[in-house]
Amino acid sequence: MDEDSHEFGLEDVFGVHPYMYEPEPATENDEIVSSEEDSEPEEDFDLEAGENERLENLDWCECRNCSAMQTGIECKCCHEFPDLAEKLDGFTCITQHPGFVGNCLNRDVVEVSFFEFLQRNGPIGDEEPVHETYRYVAYRRLARWIWHRLTKHYRRVLPSCAVTAIRANFPSEEYTGYRYARNL
Repeated sequence: MDEDSHEFGLEDVFGVHPYMYEPEPATENDEIVSSEEDSEPEEDFDLEAGENERLENLDWCECRNCSAMQTGIECKCCHEFPDLAEKLDGFTCITQHPGFVGNCLNRDVVEVSFFEFLQRNGPIGDEEPVHETYRYVAYRRLARWIWHRLTKHYRRVLPSCAVTAIRANFPSEEYTGYRYARNL
């Protein structure tokens, strides 16, 4: 316990403890899991109904910037996200919003977040492509911009159009795709 905070009784008055809101350090067993590959199913999206049809066509896309993804659950347009309704006001697609462009596609902004990521999680290996990590950071920035929080078990599918734009900006030969969070 911090001597100064104990001396002033801050824990008792405010319920605040030193380092209470600091992220937990990564361990050797933790793996980098990006927003594109991890999430819980959203309550407002029926995973069973229409999942296969979404892979076969783009009729589900309202913004005309989506592309077919690896799984049906990933085939979700920005117009299907209630949390994006306010941000979409006046825009055909979330990828046109200056907030998306500035937060998720601006290489300098993503690079600063990349350095924060390195500080928290340690260095990446020489064999790991920087584009892959930048893409991961851009997905995290997008999730934070939409839902305002990031935690290990609060994971969501990202809009196909946004994922497509981020992949175009930080390309790779291979993409992992969406995965549910691991049960720990």
